[in-house]
Order: sequence, then C-alpha cells, then structure tokens
Amino acid sequence: MEVPHVTDSELHVNSVIQSVFLIALDSRYLGQGSPEVVVQLRSSMDQKPILDLENVTHAFFERLLMSAGDLLHNQVKNTSRQPKLCFGRPDQADVIEYLGECFIRLTAERTIPAHAGLQDLFQRLEELIFQNLRLGFQEPQLFEQQNLPKQFYEFFVNRIDQFGEQISAFAHQFLNTTPDFDAVSAGKSILDVALERSNPLQLMNLDSSLAGILHLMTVFSANPNTAKILMLHSTPPNHRDAMGCELSLLGRIIRISCLPEHNDAPCQFFQNPMKLSHSEIANTNGYIWSNTVRIAEAVFKIMNNVVRQSAELREMLLHWIADTLSANFGRAKMWQPSLQFQIRLASDGFILNLSAILLRLCRPFVNPPKNGKILKIHHLFTASGAYLRKLPEETTLQPKENTPPYELPKEFNFITSCFFLTHESLRLGWALLWDRFTKYSRMVHDLEGHLEEARRVDNGAAVAQIERRLGTLATRHLTILASLTLPEHMELMIEFAVCTSTWLAQMAVQPENVPFSATPTSYYPLFPFPVKVPPHLQFVPEFLVENVSEVLNCYVRLLSREMQVDWKFEWMEELMSLAIVYMSGHERMRNPHLRAKMAMLMHNLMPHKRFADTYQERNVSKMVELMDVMKERLFRDHEYKPEFFPAVMNVFVSIEMTGSNLRFGEAFHYRRPLYAIMEYLFTLDYHKRRVEEVAGEAVGKLEATNPPTFLRFLNLLINDATFMLDEALNYMSKLKILEGERESWAALPDEQRQEKERDFEHQGDIARSYNVLARETIQCLKSLTNFKNPSRILLNAVMVDRLSSMLNYFLRLLVGPEKRQQYRVQDLSAYMFEPKDLVAKICRIYSNLGRHDARKDFLLAICKDKRSYNPELFPFACDILRRINEPEVFIDSLCQLAEDVKQAEAAENEEDELLMDEDVPDEYLDPIMSHLMREPVLLPTSGKIVDRSTIARHLLSDQSDPFNRGYLTMDQVKPADDLRAEIEAWIKRRRETKLAK
Repeated sequence: MEVPHVTDSELHVNSVIQSVFLIALDSRYLGQGSPEVVVQLRSSMDQKPILDLENVTHAFFERLLMSAGDLLHNQVKNTSRQPKLCFGRPDQADVIEYLGECFIRLTAERTIPAHAGLQDLFQRLEELIFQNLRLGFQEPQLFEQQNLPKQFYEFFVNRIDQFGEQISAFAHQFLNTTPDFDAVSAGKSILDVALERSNPLQLMNLDSSLAGILHLMTVFSANPNTAKILMLHSTPPNHRDAMGCELSLLGRIIRISCLPEHNDAPCQFFQNPMKLSHSEIANTNGYIWSNTVRIAEAVFKIMNNVVRQSAELREMLLHWIADTLSANFGRAKMWQPSLQFQIRLASDGFILNLSAILLRLCRPFVNPPKNGKILKIHHLFTASGAYLRKLPEETTLQPKENTPPYELPKEFNFITSCFFLTHESLRLGWALLWDRFTKYSRMVHDLEGHLEEARRVDNGAAVAQIERRLGTLATRHLTILASLTLPEHMELMIEFAVCTSTWLAQMAVQPENVPFSATPTSYYPLFPFPVKVPPHLQFVPEFLVENVSEVLNCYVRLLSREMQVDWKFEWMEELMSLAIVYMSGHERMRNPHLRAKMAMLMHNLMPHKRFADTYQERNVSKMVELMDVMKERLFRDHEYKPEFFPAVMNVFVSIEMTGSNLRFGEAFHYRRPLYAIMEYLFTLDYHKRRVEEVAGEAVGKLEATNPPTFLRFLNLLINDATFMLDEALNYMSKLKILEGERESWAALPDEQRQEKERDFEHQGDIARSYNVLARETIQCLKSLTNFKNPSRILLNAVMVDRLSSMLNYFLRLLVGPEKRQQYRVQDLSAYMFEPKDLVAKICRIYSNLGRHDARKDFLLAICKDKRSYNPELFPFACDILRRINEPEVFIDSLCQLAEDVKQAEAAENEEDELLMDEDVPDEYLDPIMSHLMREPVLLPTSGKIVDRSTIARHLLSDQSDPFNRGYLTMDQVKPADDLRAEIEAWIKRRRETKLAK
C-alpha cells in the first residue's frame, strides 16, 4: 500500500510525540528517530496516519483507556536500523506510572537541540499529561481497578532517586491549584498512602519505605502549593488533641525513636543489659545516633522548606508546633507518670525529636555568640499567649509588680517565636527525660546495693527477683542515656543555651531610658548594674534559666568519649556571664533555688583536673584537659571576674541550710558547688586579692543598718559547720550502735531483717552526706582564716564567741578519749568519715587565728567557753597531729596557742573573781546571755536593754527584736549611756576595793 506523503516537519512532530507517549498511528512511520517499541493505536488509510497537534489529544486518551491485554497485543517494533531507546515500557498499564514516564521522556526530549523550535508542541504535550492525570483523580471510575493515589506514591518512591528533578516537577505541576481541580484532595490522598506506610516504622527495623516517605515530604515542602497541602494534611482537626500532631504524617516520622511510646511499652534496644559488653552498647548507641540524626536532618529540611515558602506557611508550621506543645503542657507535671496519664500525651521520642528539629531551625541566629539577631528576641512574647496558650501563666524571674504600660507587637518575628517554642519543647521533652534519667540512676544504684546484700546472705529467691527488676530498669536506663547523649543534639543544645545566656544577661541590665515595648538595639555592659531593676524580667519565664543550667549539668555529668563537643571559649564566657549576673542578688532573680542552679552552672565551668582520676579512658582525659585550659583562662581573664566571689557569697547567704524552707537533700545539692567554687577561687592570686578587698570593705560596716554580706556569709558558714558536723557525728554514733546489733539480725524473719538492713543503709547514706558537707564547710572556714581581713571579721566581738565555742565543742568530741571511740565504725571510708583530717582542719583554724594581730578576744573566748574547753584538749590534738605526720611547725604553733590561752584564762579568772559575785546588780547583766554588759543598748520596739554584742549577733540571722518579734536593725538600737556609765563606775569601785584589800 502506498505510504501517504508527509513533510519533514510533520515527520519530526510525529517522531517527538511517538518518543514521548510511545504510541503510533501507523507503524510505517517508525523511523530512525522513533522509539524501538510503541503501541499502535490504529492504521486507517483514509485518515491521517501520523500524530500531530490535532489528533494527539484523542490518541493519547485512547492509549490511557486501553487494557493491559490490548497494550501487550498492540505493541509493534521499529524495524529501522537505528531505533531510539526510550525510557519506560510501552505496555505500561498503570496510569500514573505511564503518565510519569511520559513526563520524564518529555523532559528529555526538550533538551535535544534539534527540538528547539517545538516549544508549543512540548507545552501541549505537557498539558495533556497533567489534564489526564487530574482527570484520573477527579473521575476515578474512568480507570477502574486502579488505585491512582497508591500508584502515584509508588511511582514517586521508585523513581525519585533516578529522576529526582523530573519527579519533583511532575508532583509540583500536577498539584498546582487550578479552578477545575481540587489539588488539596488529590494531594491528601497521596499523603494518606504515605501515612499508611509510615505506621509500622520503628528505629529498630527501618527499611527503604522511610526514605521514600521522606523524599515525598521533601518534594511537597519545596513548593508553596504542595507545602500547604502537606501542612493541611498534618494538622489534626482538634488542635487541643495532645497526640493529634504526632499521629499525622509529619508526626509519625518525628516520633521514630529508641524510646518506648509510653511508660509501659517495651524498649526496642539493650535487651539483657547485664550481659552486654561495652563494645555492644557502643555499637547500639552508634546505630541509634546515626539513624536519629538522619531522620532529624530530613525533617528539618522539610520544615525549613515550608518556612521559606511564604508567611502563611510559616504561620501554619509555627501553629502546628505550638498546638502540639500547648496540648502537651501536662507533660511538665509528669514527675511520676502513670500509664493511663502518659498514654494520653505525646510520646517522649516525639517531643525530644521535635526539640532537635527546632534547635536546627534556631541555628542561624544562635551563632556566632553575641550576634545582633539575638537582640531581636522579644520579651513580651510571653505576655501575648501567641502560639503557646499557657505561657502567660508561667512563673517569671520577677513578679509582675509595678509593670509599666506596654503595647504588644502586631506580630512577633520568627526568631522570637522559634526561640520560645524551642525552650518549651526542651522543657516538655528533654528536661523531663533528664529528670527521669537521674531518678533511674538512683534506682539502679539502690537495686545494685540490694542485690549485693541478697547475695551476701545467700537469698536465692531475692537475688533472682532483684536481677529481673534490675534488668528491666537497666534497659530503660540505657535507652534514655542513648537518647540524651546524642553528640550532634548535645552540641545544638549547648549552642542554644549560650544564645539564651546572652539574651538573659541582657534582659537583666536594660537601662531605664530604653522603650519597654521595644527590643534592644545594642549590647549593654553587665556591670555595674542599672539603678533600677528592668521590668523586662517580669516577662522572662524561670524555665529558660533552668533549661540552660540543666543542659550544661547533663553534659558535665554524662561526659564521655562519644559525646565530644567542640567547645568554644566564647561559649564559656557567655555562660559565666549569665551565672554571675543572676547570682549577684535577689533583685533580678527572686527564686533562691534558681540562683543556686546558677551556682551549679558556675561550678560546671570550673576546671576538672582535680577530678581527672574519674575519667579512666585516655580519650576522655585528653578532652577534659583541653577544656580545662579554656576553663582556667575563663577564671583568669573573664571581663567581669571581680564579681565572681561576691556573686558566690550572695548565693550562699540566700540559702539557709538549717532553715525549714529547704529539705536537706536540696540544701546539700546546692551547697556543695559553692564550696568547690570558693576553694578554687582561693587558689588564684587575683581572686585571693579580691577576697581581701571585699572583706576589707565589710570590716568598716559591721554595725551598719544592713549587715555586710561578708559578715552574714561568715555567720552562715559557722551555722553550717556547727549543724553539719554535729549531725555527722550523731549519725556516726548511731551507726556504731547499729553495727553492734547487726549480727543478731540474722535470726530475724526475712522481711524484718530486710527492713533493718534498709534502715541501716539509709542511715549510712545520710551520714555520708553530712560527713562530706561537714568536711567541705570546715575546709572553707579554714581557707578563709588564711586571709587577714576575713579573719578580722571572725575575730570581731559579734562572731568570736560562737566561733570559739564551735571549735572547742568539736575538738572535744574528736580528740577526747572518752568521746572519739563512739564514732569508730568498722569502715570509716564507707561513710567518708575522716576524723583525723577534721582534727587537722580545726586545728589549722585555731593556729591561723591564734597568730592574727586581733587574736586577744579569740584567746579569751576559747577559755571562757566552760561547756567544752579544758586545758587537755590541745595536748590531745597535738598527739593526733603527730600521728598523722602533720608538720612540726604547725604543731608548735598549736602548742603556743595553748600557752596563750592559759595566760588569757588566768587573766580572765582574775577579772571574774573581781567582778562576778552575788552582788552584781541584775540590771547590769545581759538578759539573754547573763553576762556583765560592757556596752548596753536599748531596743526601741520592746524597751529591753541588752549588750551590743548580743543583739548584733542575733540580728545577723534574724532582723527582729528577740523579745517581741518587732522589726529591728542595728541602726535602730540606742546606746544606754547612763547605764553604761553606771556599770563602768561599779567596775572601777570593785577594782579599787580589791586593790585596797
């Protein structure tokens, strides 16, 4: 049959259409530029036998409606010498697969230089592809037995790696909004397939489906139309549903974690933990960390894409995050979660991973430290309730009193929103896990003790039961540890903590002339403080400070070879600045617990080389050494180093160790870092000079209206030393008795014996805590007596009697032969009880003060203490010092002190004989201490007269009249000059009478 004549241009168009759609009307027109195999639609001689713009629409639709059998049957081969190899299958029966392949082939044809003049044709072919694709989703009955959303998803995930750019364009163009196509419904139907495929995903058994889902979501996020579809699909109908966002497609990816979904769910990793080697644990951690980071980076890319599409989409994403956090506000109350309560809230893994993604979103404004973007964080965000509904109810650094009028911005910038959302996510996720981890650590430690005891008494049933409990707990403990110590996430948290520190410090020093409703425009110096406390602090939630403190605390406690962070000196500077700003007084931070956490922050910035023996692994030791170099420089060169010691004192006096407002465990936790910081400062020349300066300023203000902080500090130090050491010795005495009874417990029933053992262990734990803190308190007091001015304050009449009484009392208990035996338990080191070391420290205090130029009152105070002092104390003490090889020079100084005290006692006895007898008028005696007053003063609120030294000592810790509890300060007391003159005259007459005799 004769072939109809066609022009070259018509053949060119026909060839291109054949190459894109893999169809032909007449196989005779398959030439060298045509595909190797096509589907022949028809071959009628009375109609045009080639494809062109007029008939391609009908031909293409006919091809789409052909069955799989017809497609296979109607395939024809190109018999020319050089047929064209085209991507895809001519007999592809899946509609979406075929249309997608057509688009890929179309994209390839467009790049061929010979087709440069066919843009109208390409445009029409592209329109046909998407018209039919949309038609399929709108009229699914046209393609019965075919699930187009599922086909689209599978085509996407199968081809994205090979044809990423083309597949992305295919998805974006398909889901463009047009008047006659519901792109949102179509896009949601495809995402529904991804949601279904995401349901079984777990970190333990990740497969290729995760990569496909992430690719799909990434492509959706990279276009404004599809990004909106993604956000609409992931937004739950009820924004108060605590798990709504987690169960969405976006949430199901974020929730993939090593952590169990709820408190009663089994853990995926670290089974049989008691049998795992260190290398097995390290390998498991590596698997968890690498896959967790991979998912977090992928979701961050998705969220970052969404944020960059438009302001509307940025708001949608922020509301999605905020609704999740607001609906899960109850997690902040989960101190001991029950299964029922926890299941109603989002999982630990979801909130923790959401934090990691938010930290990545914050990264552009957290680096470098002290950059201008940080100043754009708006403090009034917390007052607005924007995004976070509960935020205005949070406790702030300062109560809302005398708040200046302000106007909320119409909208808050992205930096501000991201900053506060990240902190809220850390509080609801990371902080909760860190708290749970510390509790699990204590529980593991306790169970290990019980296991050891059960093995000691050969109780097989108890051993088996405890081992099962310990195994379950250790699995959870290792799982949480793996989630907390992920190196990349820890570095992100530290960077964010540094940024927060910079902002918090600036909020504390905003000058009065800065508009309150505006954000700062420049950085202000931190010291000296502005006269007026900035009202900005009334809008700074306390949990921001807690987050910063706990992040660094976690890093220091869990420091390991795997969790290395590339520390920068500038980070340490900003963290230290935060600590000293808020430690320096209650005006900027009312909560004393929070100021104590600032002290812990400062402690964590100290060099740790003195504790290097706890880091056995060489790599870790090297890391600690490198960090210590920077930490030493921090204490040596920090811009505000003059404030270090005053800041520590301010925190110290704000914590009443012996008061009823703190439990002992809390106080012990708060006090220890303060002692460690001071001991380190006492080793540095600059800070030693600073201690002398601060104490020297206090010497001239000892009777000021408000006692100087240094005086109150020393007063509390003596209080603490007395309380701690007394309690420590009492508990050691109890333990001595219990040890004597312990052998008889073997005859008791199991339950009763176990109760006795638990009580014995508990008593030992308390004794150990008291011993540690008593030793550190005495050490601090000893160190201070190496200074001239602090010693001068200790030797002042207000302090010296209490100090000498304390020293005498404990020296008698520790060196007296009849006393010290009651503390001699079987193993002193088990309770960290070091009586010989305590004796040496106490004797150093005696020796240092005994050589001071103001020692006269100290010598008198020692011998006047009739309750504890006797002349044999110092010889007993010298004997112990020789046995522990203390230097002879030191022992000689103590012997000299003993002689000086004897001489002072002889002079005092002579004075007492002169002045104290039944004839002393009652009105001359101090009503509280019953001694002869030398400087009587009138208390205006009660009208009582007491000795000045007595009331001055009382007002150090209680600014009230001891007789009627009325408010009283030293500047209110009035000298009783007439009575003083009477007393002095009486003393003069007594002396004259004595001399006359």
